[in-house]
Amino acid sequence: MGSARTVKSWVELPTRVASVRQRKAVIRNWVVGNQFLVDVPDTHPLSEGEKEKVWQIVYEASERGVSGLRKGTTDLYQSINAMIDAMQDRGAAASTIFGHKFKLVKLFRYLKLGIDEDDLKQAVRPIDSSRVTDDKQPTREQIRNCILHGTTKQKAMISFMVSTGVESRRTERKLC
Repeated sequence: MGSARTVKSWVELPTRVASVRQRKAVIRNWVVGNQFLVDVPDTHPLSEGEKEKVWQIVYEASERGVSGLRKGTTDLYQSINAMIDAMQDRGAAASTIFGHKFKLVKLFRYLKLGIDEDDLKQAVRPIDSSRVTDDKQPTREQIRNCILHGTTKQKAMISFMVSTGVESRRTERKLC
């Protein structure tokens, strides 16, 4: 008798539509990254019936992959790395890859696949999802432009930074 915990049940567990969509994206990337399927078509333009057929195929492929993990024919940590590699090759953002890795680990825990924290740290490549710059401070011109053209939230942040002397260690992104 099979386990009541399946990939499909994990995907459908959340009540928020966005969470289900994110979990489907994780499964899609894991299945393709590990070559359980060559590709998964974009389901947005498909009818509901066609979407169900596509996802049935994806779930079947993912369960074959989970079976390989349980039998030991597929290494759990190499499986995570394969998804990471495929996403990097496709040009996915580091933060997206980091999130998918995190969710895939949650899936494996849900399926009770026995993840060892030390092995996870040692065997799975780290994903740097943020870039920190130590020495870049906003110039006077950047501050001026933010105050003149920024949103209320950006103006408040800049005012706080200037008035309190907050500096350094900000993520590398455009202020305004």
